[in-house]
Amino acid sequence: MERAQDGRPGVGSLVQGFLLKTLGGRLTSLALAIGLVGVSFGQPAARPRREITLTAQRVPLSTALPKLDRAGSARFLGGLWLRSDDRGFGGLSGLTVEPDRRGLRMIAVTDEGDRFTALLVLDNGQLRGVESATLEPLEDLLGRPVSGKSFGDAESITRLTDGRVLVGFERRHRIWAYGPGLTGPARLFETPAMLARAPSNGGLESMASWPDGRILGITESLKTKAGNFESFLHQGEAWTSLEWKASGPGFQPADATVLPNGDLLVLERFWSALAPTGLSSRIMLVKGDSVKTGALLQGELVAELKAPLIAENFEGIAAFRNAAGATQLILVSDNNFNSIQRTLLLWFDMPQD
Repeated sequence: MERAQDGRPGVGSLVQGFLLKTLGGRLTSLALAIGLVGVSFGQPAARPRREITLTAQRVPLSTALPKLDRAGSARFLGGLWLRSDDRGFGGLSGLTVEPDRRGLRMIAVTDEGDRFTALLVLDNGQLRGVESATLEPLEDLLGRPVSGKSFGDAESITRLTDGRVLVGFERRHRIWAYGPGLTGPARLFETPAMLARAPSNGGLESMASWPDGRILGITESLKTKAGNFESFLHQGEAWTSLEWKASGPGFQPADATVLPNGDLLVLERFWSALAPTGLSSRIMLVKGDSVKTGALLQGELVAELKAPLIAENFEGIAAFRNAAGATQLILVSDNNFNSIQRTLLLWFDMPQD
């Protein structure tokens, strides 16, 4: 996400939140959502699906300490600085990975409503490059391309056990469900009514899901009475509330993922105008069985990325088990389409379960 703007929820979000609380709200919300898509809020024209050329420059975990290969308990397996001449590349937020017949494919969403995919190139288990990168607009409920910051600010994704991929959007707060591989058109997915109270630029920054059907959403800026981050847990057919307690002052949740053993990782970020020296990212571990309605979630530190380690605006994290059975992590940063920020892709090995 980019830094906060006016902090007010969008009109569509307020109306959707009201309708979800009324009799027949779901049907009315469906009609409203289709209507909102039809109006399109003056969206700019979407760019077509296309393959893009990426330049991948290897980066160390620390330029000051070039032999360093650990951040906390996570072992560094390689990093890349990704660049492209395509003006649509950047703003990557939310991340998932899935097996591909040629290896491992990453899928991310952007702040302007695009789906980004790329094949990760590995050499002896270490990240060496990316291939076959594509960008294409996400589709709306009618199968039309979504574009622009106002309606296309996608910030979080999670893949369900049935193959569907959920996307959380800011500004026009909502959750849409897509087919396997993040393919459209979108389908409505029930959105927590309380999300209508979230700041325009502070909605569902993090989503994660479990094989047992639980789905967790953590907001970036909506606070509870206790000053924690408002969070939501979907079980069965309804959303219930819980809270995320930040690891320290100024840290905000930026993404989340579920480890193969069922535990939760939450990626937090601290941002200041003193960037890059004021940038810090933390990976926090939460026991999976503690994620339940009414819980106050607070993690244990796994790793922290700050000077003299590499630091950027990391907004995506994904966990998976490789062919050898090791648990690994991928992090991606959001450059906000800003030339002074970088799109970084980092690969880590987690401690054994």
